[in-house]
Amino acid sequence: MSKRQLSVALAAVTVAGSVPVLATSAAAAPVRAEAARPAAADCGAQPDEWQAMSAALLCGTPVENLAARSETGETVANPDGTWTAKIYAGQVRMRDDRGTLVTIDTTLRAAADGSVAPVAHPGGLRLSGAAGEGRHELLSIDVGGERVSLGWTGRLPAPSLDGSRATYAEIRPGVDLVVQADRTGVEQFFVVKNREAAAAVTDIAVPITADGLTIAKDGDGGLLFKEKDVVVGTSPTPEMWDSSIDPATGGPKRIAKVPAEQSIPSAGRATVALRPDRSFFADPATVYPVVVDPQINPLGVAFDTYVREGESVDRSGANDLQSGLTSGDRTRSFVQWDTSRLVGRQVTSATINLYNWYSQSLHRRTVGRCGPPARPARRPAGATSPPGRPGRSPAPRPRATAPPAPTAGCRSTAPRSSSVP
Repeated sequence: MSKRQLSVALAAVTVAGSVPVLATSAAAAPVRAEAARPAAADCGAQPDEWQAMSAALLCGTPVENLAARSETGETVANPDGTWTAKIYAGQVRMRDDRGTLVTIDTTLRAAADGSVAPVAHPGGLRLSGAAGEGRHELLSIDVGGERVSLGWTGRLPAPSLDGSRATYAEIRPGVDLVVQADRTGVEQFFVVKNREAAAAVTDIAVPITADGLTIAKDGDGGLLFKEKDVVVGTSPTPEMWDSSIDPATGGPKRIAKVPAEQSIPSAGRATVALRPDRSFFADPATVYPVVVDPQINPLGVAFDTYVREGESVDRSGANDLQSGLTSGDRTRSFVQWDTSRLVGRQVTSATINLYNWYSQSLHRRTVGRCGPPARPARRPAGATSPPGRPGRSPAPRPRATAPPAPTAGCRSTAPRSSSVP
């Protein structure tokens, strides 16, 4: 779950906390809570821990401590004297040029010079506007504090913008180039609209520049971006898929790795030559449009991925997590939360919230050792166009109209804990 077009996994952790003493006059009679309730404006978020807890006690409502707000979480004071830390498994905020925390917004906007950028993107993503023949920088993004760019050789029309997606139409006959911004990274799609257009994508060269970083092969068709031998970003194995839908997963039915030749002439320079399998395009079972997909994913504090039997593809850039049996193959998810804010705290309960986009089975069942039986999930109506990546979609998935109800909390029996059980 990444953060990305992100179905964010949220851990809500309740911890015991000290209750501030409110100053009162020794001669004053006890004050009723109703009479002591401050003005409505005073019941909002407060600048520090003491004021947040004071407002929560007086107002009888949870109050956020703004000093504890971060890129991946927030902390609120509860009227009973405890604290609740909401920790996301992906980045939901970033710091702007002034150092102020702002909500990430991947909506693309065109600048006066024709270039395109999201409203607020932690990687400072920039896309090209219209360009003539020759080699151009298609996009650039911060990875590990350095700038990584993808190039394109040939004409680029002015992109049409739709939310977080930019479409450069007909960069080759019958082929659109789509760039999708997600919460931390970026993805580039070649959308082959019909069988006749397949001849235009049998050999695609994608030049990559990463000044200040070292580019290395990952051994499975992808690339690693390293800073002093530490991996700070990835470009996973390219894949291609058609528009057929697998009823067992709700995702693309026909998926294949894209053969790629990687040339790395120097530490910060590489060219990936994509050579999609022609038999995939020619197969009568192939449903068009077909998508060919390289991507770049910076690594952060939070992390999640899933693994599936028979696959070696890096899914850390996917916008969903899969678990259980998928078309008969066992699938497992791994999620990492930044729990540093819980160190030294006594955790009294913890709840994890996730969005359920799709379930192969609609039968009611119990999930885990805590919580009520899971409600049957409904498959979102319709399909995206172009078809979505397995675990990623160039068009936003249908969103739930309301957050899912939290599962029943699992109360810790240990006297102290520094992390979520």
